[in-house]
Amino acid sequence: MKIRYKEVIEVALPYFGRFVEVVRTAKIPYLVITHDPELFYQGKWENPPKEPEVWDAVLPCPCGGFGVPTQSCVCSTEEIRNWRRKKFQGWKAVTEVTSIPYSSIRILVEIDKEAHSLLRKAYSLILGETPSLLAEVVRLAQAIAKMDGRGNIKAVDIAEAIQYIRRVDLYKGGER
Repeated sequence: MKIRYKEVIEVALPYFGRFVEVVRTAKIPYLVITHDPELFYQGKWENPPKEPEVWDAVLPCPCGGFGVPTQSCVCSTEEIRNWRRKKFQGWKAVTEVTSIPYSSIRILVEIDKEAHSLLRKAYSLILGETPSLLAEVVRLAQAIAKMDGRGNIKAVDIAEAIQYIRRVDLYKGGER
């Protein structure tokens, strides 16, 4: 399964594709647990459903950090258990897509080697392995390159774009 997001990245999730294929064939409502629900809601899915289907995407815990290597979860075990019990209620099939490696993402715009290297580092260290944030950085970098009269994205464009992306942690009231 591939999901194209905002025409700048494409995310390949082969294991997720098989899950979706099975639940669609069985016509079972399904739930996706992910730290990036926007990717699933706003992305263009390869092989969209032929008929309406019931699905949803939710965070893995109230703070969204559970299972994310670059983010620490502040939820107690009891909070996570209660969260999941409440969110899972009524769903016949559930799958978890919490960590999407950079190697599963294809950049669809022209980007030089140094920019690619910087983007790879930023994806895991700054962007919390969140494809939708990566796409926003690429879109901003694309605009910066265009303003500077260039067709391809350079590392300097990526660095400037990263400065404009802010992750606000609503649960703690701080910034990341």
